[in-house]
Amino acid sequence: MHLDINAYTFIIFLSGIIIIAFLYNIISKKLRIPTVLLLIATGMVLGELNTKYQILDVGFISPLLEVLGITGLMIIVLEAALDLELKREKLGMIIRSFIIALVLLLVTSLATAYIIMLFIDVELDLALVYAIPLCILSSAIIIPSVSRLPENKREFMIYESTFSDILGIIFFYLMIDVVDAGEWTSVVKQTSIDNVLTLIASVGLSYIMILFIQRVGRSINYYLILALLMLLFALGKLLHLSSLIMILVFGLIINNNKLFFPGFLQKLIQQGTYKAILQNLKGFTGQTSFLIRTFFFLVFGMSISIAVFSRLEYYSITLMILLVIYLLRAISLAVFFRTRLLPELFIAPRGLITILLFYSMPDEMRVAGFEQDLVLMLILSTNIIMMMALIFTRQEEVEKLEDINPLI
Repeated sequence: MHLDINAYTFIIFLSGIIIIAFLYNIISKKLRIPTVLLLIATGMVLGELNTKYQILDVGFISPLLEVLGITGLMIIVLEAALDLELKREKLGMIIRSFIIALVLLLVTSLATAYIIMLFIDVELDLALVYAIPLCILSSAIIIPSVSRLPENKREFMIYESTFSDILGIIFFYLMIDVVDAGEWTSVVKQTSIDNVLTLIASVGLSYIMILFIQRVGRSINYYLILALLMLLFALGKLLHLSSLIMILVFGLIINNNKLFFPGFLQKLIQQGTYKAILQNLKGFTGQTSFLIRTFFFLVFGMSISIAVFSRLEYYSITLMILLVIYLLRAISLAVFFRTRLLPELFIAPRGLITILLFYSMPDEMRVAGFEQDLVLMLILSTNIIMMMALIFTRQEEVEKLEDINPLI
């Protein structure tokens, strides 16, 4: 059986997926089931149907996933930055969340690397390349999932997951350079210099973009802003800079103009126009991230075979990694926080960045025995654990929000 795909059937398919995603969002809010699980499951079913009836050529999946992942990553970080308010009273939380994200990334990656070495014959540096993506929190999943938590817990999870994303990507590409070069010193030195230069350039470019956007006024086309940010992101990657820092800095500056435009610089801000632009930009990024994440996780599900669940050897390594993740997380949170650690102890899902980094791994570094199916099992496991933690969270600890954006 081969279905004739034309423009109309393709439009029907795309429209149907978007409608289904909104329905999943309603189900997610009612039952607290992460929408990502529903989308991946739907993608797996579509993939099995496609395998059986040969409806589509699946050669498009890998390049489409990479494009969706890169764009989604940029939008997600921008969306997170636009939600963060930098205030003096929040400085302690910001510092603690950064330290926890950094410490957990390093120690969990090292422990996971040793677990990988038990199953696959690789050196430690290459094992770290495989381990790091498995140890990065997914802000794409966390940010919308914690929308009903109390404000202090919600903000901590947003800060931690955003820092984990950025630090994880820097660490991942650092280790790739280390494996290529065969030594650490010069690579770490160059990476440090690149990050400092990126930070300086990001501040300057952010000021220029903000003044340009305000000059254009409320008639600004937000796809133009997206195009400019994507251009800067891609150019930064080609120059081996940490492009996510650019996106994060832009979002923080535009959302905290009183902090970054102090004193006489406030005269540059036209408050009425500025507030309208900022509000519209937040709405635009929210809806755009919804679309991108919908298709990303659906397409990822299509790339996975249901037969993965019959591979018994994957269960042992997945269980060992899960034990490491939550044990080290419990220790870190207990050291830095004295309050009740639930449910944030179990809010540690893996998702978009984990998948994206595995797809961006150089071919010469891929080794037999480590399949992407194992990545899927870890993603599903951490999301199911998060789902259960949120379901059993005490109702009095959950804020009742009247309006919740339809985000994945």
